[in-house]
Amino acid sequence: FSPDGNRIVSGSLDNTLKLWDAATGQGLRTLRGHTGWVSSVAFSLDGNRIVSGSSDTTLKLWDAATGQELRTLQGHTSGVISVAFSADGARIVSGSSDNPLKLWDTAKGQELRTLRRHTTWVTKVAFSAGGARIFSQAVNGEKIVWDPQTGDQLEGEPWQDFDNLDTVTNDGRWLVTSSGDDVWLVDREYMNQPDEKAFRAFRAKPNPQRHREQAAKAESGKDWYAALFHRAWIMKADPDQAAAHDSLHYAYQQWRRTFKTPESDKPSDSSSKGGVQGDTSESTNEKSANKPVDPDIVLQPIVREMLKLPRGTKKDN
Repeated sequence: FSPDGNRIVSGSLDNTLKLWDAATGQGLRTLRGHTGWVSSVAFSLDGNRIVSGSSDTTLKLWDAATGQELRTLQGHTSGVISVAFSADGARIVSGSSDNPLKLWDTAKGQELRTLRRHTTWVTKVAFSAGGARIFSQAVNGEKIVWDPQTGDQLEGEPWQDFDNLDTVTNDGRWLVTSSGDDVWLVDREYMNQPDEKAFRAFRAKPNPQRHREQAAKAESGKDWYAALFHRAWIMKADPDQAAAHDSLHYAYQQWRRTFKTPESDKPSDSSSKGGVQGDTSESTNEKSANKPVDPDIVLQPIVREMLKLPRGTKKDN
């Protein structure tokens, strides 16, 4: 789709691209120039340009309004399988069956950098919102996060929770991935942490089995905060399940026991050693500052919502 949703571009085994009216389904124009099948297409964020990748080993840049070919990008030694624009449209990243990724200058059509680490075909590529990261996935399932400035792999940012890396939404905020029948929306600022998941809580279909696996993993590591999040999603999928309710509340009690009040919020020594009831020597503000933090304020909305539900009557099969 184009960013405004009015057009669709497609690539075909007949070596052409076609531009379509999304509302009527009518073909608008055919873009000819590749000598091999067109395996990947993408609109720029402003909707003015289209990039295509082909089995003829090239990328082509097109004017989306006229269908005119603007330039050909050459450098891969095998078919180009995946392409993506950066949010500002200044760069293009491509993945190929020759295994490396290539980073391109859109305006000049010049290759900027080759990113080498994958050992097989690179089937999916995407930029982060600010262009500071590139995400790639190979046909063998290997996922890599790259620094486009250096070409280095960023070891601390894996994507092991996802089966497929798809694309970035037009507003640049969400990374869209799929797993089976589920669509996952990942906020690229918060990556895949529990707080990030809360942002997309009602924008993705829950996958109970995935959450069961993640809950068991979190519980084995005594990460009760993460376990709470996953147990809440399991319960949301089937609120009448008694076992889901019990597991959620067990995780909640474990988390409450391990919650540590921030140092600045702990009661002072004087107040914890038998201060006189009704003593007015402290100001109201000082007393308020010494009041311990309620742990529940840091819980995600989905957890608080599920904790309020009564215990269901349905038993496990």
